[in-house]
Amino acid sequence: MSAGVALSPPLVTLGLLHWGWRLTFLALSALGVVWGILWFVWYRDNPADHRSVTAGELKLLCGAGPASEPVAVDWRRLLRSHNLWAILLMYLSYGYTGYIYITWFPSYLMDARHLTPALTGMLAMAPGVLGMLAKPLGGWMSDRLTATRGVVFGRRAVGMFGFGLAALAVVPGLYVANPYLAVFFLGLADGAAALAHGVCFAVCIDTGMKRAGTISGLMLTMGSLGGAASALAFGWFLQFTGSWTAPFLIGMAANAAGALLWLKINPKEQLV
Repeated sequence: MSAGVALSPPLVTLGLLHWGWRLTFLALSALGVVWGILWFVWYRDNPADHRSVTAGELKLLCGAGPASEPVAVDWRRLLRSHNLWAILLMYLSYGYTGYIYITWFPSYLMDARHLTPALTGMLAMAPGVLGMLAKPLGGWMSDRLTATRGVVFGRRAVGMFGFGLAALAVVPGLYVANPYLAVFFLGLADGAAALAHGVCFAVCIDTGMKRAGTISGLMLTMGSLGGAASALAFGWFLQFTGSWTAPFLIGMAANAAGALLWLKINPKEQLV
């Protein structure tokens, strides 16, 4: 995902400068259609039906035994869980801040930092590139800490550190005079939060077990709601205050709130 975020700004900028927004939009849509066709042709619900599965892999699949019968989710009990709501609100904050750097960051570089569109297209890669580095690093950190200090510390420490560093990086990103340093710090604000990306899903597995898909789906829904709210709220605060500072500081506050919410997340508590 971060690779896509990193590649989009230069590719979209190239398309806009040379072919206009309509052809660029159609080209991106065509990529989605091609990917959908490839996925339909390649993917199988049952791995045993895939022609590239080897005989050894088939033996492992057969040895796993039949899948257990699905059990209905007790939604009333689940939705009353404080642990679940801590996870959901944490990811809401992650979605809110993350989408700032997808939707508004290029405009900030051009309007507030007075960079050219071509240079903006290149520098707007920073959040995605740092996210590509941070996500596997965060997973590795969590696994190491979990092995030495336990799963609660291993999950919370990476989540709090990533979200906390993301909040702190916003201030120098806004107030430093050098535009390249501003790009680095604001890119770090997004990339640092990405340290916790894999840990968020690890927590869904920890707390959901065989129902990890249900917990992940709820979490991703909240992240999407946060992203949608971010695109609208950022623009509203920008128009209302006439300043880029206020909407970024609200994103900073969301990261800080997310960091504190990790203290309420207990990966040992089963939700379903």
